[in-house]
Amino acid sequence: MTHSDSHVLAFEHVGITVADLDRTASFFCDVLGFELKRRSRTHGDAAHHVTGVADADIQHVFLTAGDLEVELLAYQSPDRRAAGAPGPETPGSMHLALRVDDLPGIVQRAGAYGWVPPGRPHRMTTGPRTGFLMSYLRDQQGATLELIQGTTDPFEGRSTNRDRFRAGLVN
Repeated sequence: MTHSDSHVLAFEHVGITVADLDRTASFFCDVLGFELKRRSRTHGDAAHHVTGVADADIQHVFLTAGDLEVELLAYQSPDRRAAGAPGPETPGSMHLALRVDDLPGIVQRAGAYGWVPPGRPHRMTTGPRTGFLMSYLRDQQGATLELIQGTTDPFEGRSTNRDRFRAGLVN
């Protein structure tokens, strides 16, 4: 595939459905340093036609960090908060990966907001991110962030390896 084949113009945002909009927004702002961009609400025909969810009433918070925009969504109706949250191994699950400068500090502060690592931070010993410290953080509803602390882009200046990676030839 060449660049001219792409129909994607730009990265827009990442959306995460959450149970507690204010608490999650506070976590993103207080612990990760995001800034509140705007709040909004979608309901009625617009919410139903866009999401396919009948009677959807959605509160939104848009947060920014640099060029990254995160939309937090809290469905006021219908209420489908389940007791058991799906894990990252569940087909259809997604995560947001963030490059950070103080992974241990973030993990420590995140617990007060209900975000905890499912394991423990791990320093990579092989592959393109050798030396990088990495950890997932999950909230009780199953939202997942991946935190990556490292000083260089493992693919910088190696477009050949990136292309090979995309083709499934290297991991």
